[in-house]
Amino acid sequence: MDHSGSKYSSNPSQGANPSQNPSPNPPTPPSAPSPPNPPNPPNSPSNPPPAGPGNTPPTPTTSTNPGATAPPTPSTTNSNNGGTSASAPATTSPSSVSSSSSTTVAPTPTPTAPAVTYVVQDSWKGDDFFGSRFYSDPTNGFVNYQNKDDAMSKGLAYTANGTTVLKVDDFTQLSSGQNRDSVRIGTTKTYNEGLFILDIDAMPTGCAVWPAYWMVGPNWPNSGEIDIIEGVNSQPNNQYTLHTSGSSKCKLDTSNAAFKYNRATSNQTDFTNSNAFTGNPMGTTCASAPDANSGCGVSDPDTASFGAGLNAVGAVFATLWTPAGIRMWRFSHAAGVPADITAGQPDPTTWGPPVAGFSNPADGSCDYTTEFKDQTIVINTSLCGDWAGPAYAGSGCPGTCQDRIADPNNFSDAAWKIRSLIVYNAAASATSTPTGGSGHKGHKGHGGQR
Repeated sequence: MDHSGSKYSSNPSQGANPSQNPSPNPPTPPSAPSPPNPPNPPNSPSNPPPAGPGNTPPTPTTSTNPGATAPPTPSTTNSNNGGTSASAPATTSPSSVSSSSSTTVAPTPTPTAPAVTYVVQDSWKGDDFFGSRFYSDPTNGFVNYQNKDDAMSKGLAYTANGTTVLKVDDFTQLSSGQNRDSVRIGTTKTYNEGLFILDIDAMPTGCAVWPAYWMVGPNWPNSGEIDIIEGVNSQPNNQYTLHTSGSSKCKLDTSNAAFKYNRATSNQTDFTNSNAFTGNPMGTTCASAPDANSGCGVSDPDTASFGAGLNAVGAVFATLWTPAGIRMWRFSHAAGVPADITAGQPDPTTWGPPVAGFSNPADGSCDYTTEFKDQTIVINTSLCGDWAGPAYAGSGCPGTCQDRIADPNNFSDAAWKIRSLIVYNAAASATSTPTGGSGHKGHKGHGGQR
């Protein structure tokens, strides 16, 4: 996901001093809609930079009114004008059987309870996000990540009409080579499975921009990394990627094409007959090493999944992580979000095949709660860095990435606009761990560095 410099910092000045190295090489799809792979980072998992979201500090005191003055309400994004969802919820209608004498309408079947009931474990909306960990560490990207007080006082982190805004500085003129202020937040708790649902109206987009919503464990890559939203520059399609330890046997099974999906036997905890996904396979080897960090990935075929295309319609990203696998869905606001998600009673068995599906093979060689452990959730926006920088020219962007950083007008669309982030767990299951202090239920922090 975040690769090398932009995701992780090399010299943290606030909070803990995590020790994991991000994955520098995103998987490259066969037909090249995505930018080229970035170079390997100077640090390796055996000699990682002293930063990353895995080791977390005591939970900070949450304040819903830190005293900063919110900037003028930013322009809102219309989330209901066109677009398609990656996988729309299934609908059914009564069937009719005709005979020579009459027509009999079959009764509507009685709804059955979902195989698993999910309950809210943690939830962030509005100012809840400001109980997260903010970082002020330098990275290989041309960014200065701001601490909480500075981010809020500079108008880079605020709420507007209930929406949380995390943005890049779009008002300060710089000289070429200077770093631009940005924000990276991460949870104060770690997770070991669950259903993670992010609802956004907009995400950062544009040349030189490298946004990501991801999860990562300590001691990268040994505890894994789950990239849910990630891309660079003006990339039109989202990439979903996993990274595992160098000894991992986890692979993306490209035979799980959508036509193999069997709705009748689908079950969110049984991937045997429902491994299908609708996205385009990229890399298939999840294991990551200093010289091979692309991971296993899937490219979303819909241009409403990332950047400007997503911002035109908004989207919900749902990630289900169980021992059997990791599945990722995307639903655009315009095409319709499943009613069970809107009602706070999610039932993945009704959503159809996901855009990306990573499953444990029949021999059980990839247990997803062993390969992925103690994951911190991170949201950040880097600039240039070890992926967006090398991919800059090939993305059709003008001039150089470094020169583009100087003009604030280039970053008017470099903002996350978040409605909510909710973590669900199967009933009677508790799988998150406060990493110092007491994580507030219903309030999740974000920290990390990219």
